[in-house]
Amino acid sequence: MKKEEYELIVIGAGTAGLTAALYSSSNNFKTALIDYNELGGVCLNTGCIPTKAMLYASYLYHLSKEMNKFGINIPNVKMDFNKVMKRVKEIILDSRKALEFSIKNRNLTYFKEKASFNSKNEIKIGNKIIRGKKIIICTGAKPKVPPIKGLNEVKYLLSDDILELKSLPKSLIIIGGGYISLEFSTFFNDLGTKVYILEVLDRIIANADKDISIALREYYINDGVDIQTSITISDISKSELGVKVTYNNKIGKNSIEAEKLLVATGRVPNTFSLNLESAGIGKEKNGAIKVNDFLQTTNSIVYAVGDVNGKSLLAHAAKKEALIAVKNALENKKEKMDYLKVPWAVFTYPPIGGIGSTEEDAITKKINYGVLKADFKKLGKSKILGDRRGLIKVIYNKINNKIIGCFIIGDKSDELIHEFAALITADADISILKKIIHIHPTLAEVVEELREEK
Repeated sequence: MKKEEYELIVIGAGTAGLTAALYSSSNNFKTALIDYNELGGVCLNTGCIPTKAMLYASYLYHLSKEMNKFGINIPNVKMDFNKVMKRVKEIILDSRKALEFSIKNRNLTYFKEKASFNSKNEIKIGNKIIRGKKIIICTGAKPKVPPIKGLNEVKYLLSDDILELKSLPKSLIIIGGGYISLEFSTFFNDLGTKVYILEVLDRIIANADKDISIALREYYINDGVDIQTSITISDISKSELGVKVTYNNKIGKNSIEAEKLLVATGRVPNTFSLNLESAGIGKEKNGAIKVNDFLQTTNSIVYAVGDVNGKSLLAHAAKKEALIAVKNALENKKEKMDYLKVPWAVFTYPPIGGIGSTEEDAITKKINYGVLKADFKKLGKSKILGDRRGLIKVIYNKINNKIIGCFIIGDKSDELIHEFAALITADADISILKKIIHIHPTLAEVVEELREEK
């Protein structure tokens, strides 16, 4: 039987997969899109969209309890957890319907099936095999479960499970101090849950510049979150309250108990059922698919983008990678992905924004660098908003004065970082910072307060 052929096969219908498939099909390439899960991947269904909807609700609840300082009295503010979660799910369903409509293209065939490689250019889906001239893998990643003694003996949550909670826990232990942990700790702490964070590294949000990590920890401890770093977990067990975690730190052996336990220790690439070996596709030691500068795998007709290649676990990075890969695959381009120009944010309160090299990176790379810093507390807009927390840190190369990194913590930093994304993309030097006129009063004026630190 003749096997159906496609100019492009895309495995995975998350942000990256949809981007690649829609670009390909809209440019008249016969395209197959395969995913047994719901359209939109992690970002839409359990990640970016629902978590930010949750965080906006918790932010409003938090803000409503502080309205008195603005002269506004709101008596008896109540939070309906189930209604919050119902709205989140409605946003997911509405967005999913929009995606279902977007893939209706005569050049695009959608298979809601599991996919695995049958050979270097063949994909098995259900009971049939299709062949692709080019293939892009966009299967994302899933929560990582560490081998901790006793973990499998208790009920625990992964990030993908949070949407299924039926009630607000009174207390929550989170193992891990990365962006997933901190965003969920923000949500639950704002709603009144007692939150404990246990992190094996010496600081939370370790990918951020150290000054930003230190500031966030201080803010969160002041907001009532219990944060323990540089720990090792020795045992997890059931308790009358729910779960007990025993750990060691510099002081000695300690334990904490809570109603619920969330494991947020990172993510691992989704490659387990793809049968990559049959296609000659290699993997890194961490399980990520190995790719070159052009996002090609060790099989030259196959590309891998998004979380599955382990380069950058960000939806917007995956979208850019997908566009680069699909053009390289179908249009014989030779574009590369520059990860130092990818901005990122952690939607804590206050949020964090970052791009480029940290001060630690500059030291490791032996760059002759300089540092500019400023605090939000001097800004008129910060006083108006009633939250003077925050700082900005800019790293630049002293040899050519080019900006190589920027990290911000403070209200709206997830938006403010785009100013530096533009500057770094334009290969600008620090003299440009002095020429930019910022509207008064705004938080963006913090850029005009930058002063030499090193």
